[in-house]
Amino acid sequence: LPVDRSWRWLAWTAGGVGVLIFCGLLGVFLVRKYRRGDALVATIPPHEWAFAQLRALADSGLIEAGEFRPFYYRLSEITRTYIELRFGLMAPERTTEEFLDEMRSSNALDETDQAQLQPFLAACDRVKYALYEPTTTEIEGVFNAARDFVERTRPRSNVAVAEVAA
Repeated sequence: LPVDRSWRWLAWTAGGVGVLIFCGLLGVFLVRKYRRGDALVATIPPHEWAFAQLRALADSGLIEAGEFRPFYYRLSEITRTYIELRFGLMAPERTTEEFLDEMRSSNALDETDQAQLQPFLAACDRVKYALYEPTTTEIEGVFNAARDFVERTRPRSNVAVAEVAA
């Protein structure tokens, strides 16, 4: 007896159409997401974005609530994202060790900045992963280190340089 296999072709066709629709919707979602991100980056300089994020973190109440890990996660994320936006180093997607290796092999950051980032990242990792509870002095120090890093590495305008030279 002949076996009717037409249902298999129908199933494969329906599955293929479903995959194409899914890929199309995913493509539309990603294009919209990246367009919004590009517009944000183009209109807000990285240092201004970082300063706004640091202000929001300081005002978040996480420290007062004893939420040290979320505070340090966010502080590290802000600093790493700033580094990516400002210098093009893939800081947020890498482990601390991977990022430090890339940073050492790149000339995007000078030796002083590299030397100051290493203990900052180690302090963040200690709270994030080792369940270390920092003191108030340590929290202020690591927050100030992030803020000072952004201030020190932000682009300077020619006017500001001319004023300093005068």
